[in-house]
Amino acid sequence: MIGFTISADSNIGYSSSVMPVWTEGSMWLAKASLAATGVPGTQLFTPDHIGGIEKGFSKLKNILVSEVGAINNWFFLGIYGTPFLFVEMDPTLPANLVVNRLIERIQNNRAPLADQVMLYVCKRIVEFDAFISRYGVGDVKAPTLALTVNL
Repeated sequence: MIGFTISADSNIGYSSSVMPVWTEGSMWLAKASLAATGVPGTQLFTPDHIGGIEKGFSKLKNILVSEVGAINNWFFLGIYGTPFLFVEMDPTLPANLVVNRLIERIQNNRAPLADQVMLYVCKRIVEFDAFISRYGVGDVKAPTLALTVNL
């Protein structure tokens, strides 16, 4: 994929919008262009550097996925757009079950999410959980985070 956007809205006042610069498609294009140009040994930035950046994104995604398992508040999560899913985020469940539910729903979707997209989805989930902890939910009975992902 080359580029994506994520917007987050909720029924309790949280909102966010993200349009990341680096994506897997960007990395692939950078690797291909670096491999096809320049004299070997004279380049300051090589395809191996890009691979290191990609590994960093994957590690960061794994950290954020584990943070999703450590949520403190109950809420619904809806992901709309290219992927489409709805899941209950329940902190009374074991962390691995919370994460497995989310990953299973994403994997069963017609548009699985790549590392970069997953990184930003997890970040929004963790931010929303922190928002609930800080500001509460007021009279809302079913706090809901709605993420719109356009790939």
